Amino acid sequence: MTETPVRPVAAKATHNRHLPSDWFAARMALYFSALFLIYGIHTTYFPVWLNWRGLTPEEIAIITAVPIFARTLLTPLMAAWADARHNHRATIVGLSIASAALALAIAQGASFWPILLASVPFAIAIATIMPLTETIAVAGVRSAGHDYGRMRLWGSLTFLATTVLSGTLVDVSGPSILSTVLIAASLLTAGAALMLPKPAPKDAPLSEAEVRPGAETGLLRELCTKPMFLLFLFAIGAILGSHATFYTFGALHLKSLGISGTAFGALWAMSIFAEMALLAYSGALIARFGAVKLMMAGGVAAVIRWGGMSIDPPFAMVIALQILHALSYGAAHVGAIHFIAKAVPTRGSGTAQALYSAIGSGLINGTATLLAGYLYPHLAGKTFLVMSALAGAGLAAAIYIDKTWDRRPLLGKA
Repeated sequence: MTETPVRPVAAKATHNRHLPSDWFAARMALYFSALFLIYGIHTTYFPVWLNWRGLTPEEIAIITAVPIFARTLLTPLMAAWADARHNHRATIVGLSIASAALALAIAQGASFWPILLASVPFAIAIATIMPLTETIAVAGVRSAGHDYGRMRLWGSLTFLATTVLSGTLVDVSGPSILSTVLIAASLLTAGAALMLPKPAPKDAPLSEAEVRPGAETGLLRELCTKPMFLLFLFAIGAILGSHATFYTFGALHLKSLGISGTAFGALWAMSIFAEMALLAYSGALIARFGAVKLMMAGGVAAVIRWGGMSIDPPFAMVIALQILHALSYGAAHVGAIHFIAKAVPTRGSGTAQALYSAIGSGLINGTATLLAGYLYPHLAGKTFLVMSALAGAGLAAAIYIDKTWDRRPLLGKA
């Protein structure tokens, strides 16, 4: 059973609507590009920089996982606050500026505790920015028919370029250069935030219920009492969380197999290029298969990908497994975004995006990261088998959703 894709509708007065100008897609693409400069460095090479600073695998895992757990509460609250007050853009601008300041603080850290104290709020900030950005992008899909995948793929393109360049810089100048690159990326992102589309003028004032203290926690409670939404969070969380070992120890593990930093950057380039191809045609895929089946495809790919990585494969096989990133992450993520757009179409959409980020791809991912930090020193590549099993659990949950969800909104009106 497939669901009807999210289709453009006539613009009307909603608190999530943004001005559907000719420049909407371009501004969103610019901000996605800038934000993914940060992600390209932080996700892929930050553990390498931490290792250069002399931190142990256990300390690296803690620094990676603590903000994931912390944002489980903080990100949904901040997004619900922005939902209740219709200020997604202003929140993004503030968080982007804070991220730039925290990147400077991280660069000054020379031991575990100073780095931890700066890295945690930095990671929470850049993680909270994404669901708010997705909320603005999806509002453009609804109000003016913009293509989400076409806007989002520019972020993937920037991620690709950043990983290749960073890998080369590490080989030439050493890991110390990464903190400087992170600072530059954060400053560019803060500048791009000021160019985000502004909200459309509201045709009616916010109601007393919407602005009263505690309105944001009401949105959280409503969503967290929907069993189908909770099952969705587990399904997407298990599929995306299975990437934890690769994100945390992938560069170090492949280096132990004789793969250089430049080659690792090239591997990421291949995987992101494949992801971009999927994003470019994601509208057609959603129309043909529906959101849940794209999530299922991501689960199947993740099971295969991490099972293959567990055997310490030769370089040629690593290339093939990396290309599966287009499905294990790309298809799963696009499916999740469109699931939210259909299941929570208006009121609370930012809160739903934040719960997806904080719990669906956060809490489970944090648990998997801590587990990887404990297992990797003992099991090395065999740790990927645990990730394959986790992806299998997410796939099973997605199959159940596909069989039981009636494709009607869980909260709000279509």
